[in-house]
Amino acid sequence: MHTKFLTATLIRTIVGLAMGFLIFGLALAACIQENASANETQNMLWLVLGHIAFAVLLTIIFQRWAGIKTAGTGAKAGAIISLLFAIAYNWIYPGTTDLFPGGLVATIIDALGVMIIWSITGAAIGWALGRGEA
Repeated sequence: MHTKFLTATLIRTIVGLAMGFLIFGLALAACIQENASANETQNMLWLVLGHIAFAVLLTIIFQRWAGIKTAGTGAKAGAIISLLFAIAYNWIYPGTTDLFPGGLVATIIDALGVMIIWSITGAAIGWALGRGEA
């Protein structure tokens, strides 16, 4: 039981970092630069710790509460959870701080990017939690 949890968490962390780089670091970099504020220098420690936290969160939800054990179900759950999560924090931060003054375009871009990442990593978690079962 603990092995599957740790494996799913590790896989989600690695895939999440890779997908984040591909989506936000490469594919959407110019669009983000036009529509949102971003740090010129990024701290990998915080990125890794953030992805570990998201990995643990999704793995707990999938394993303990939702019983998700397939890639398809994991992808769907990851998409729904992330879309709502991304929209919420993209609207809360500008309302309370100057940390993310993105606006509607930045919110949509970020939410869609996060949804793609969490769908793929949700599929990875679902697969990892269900592997080896009949």
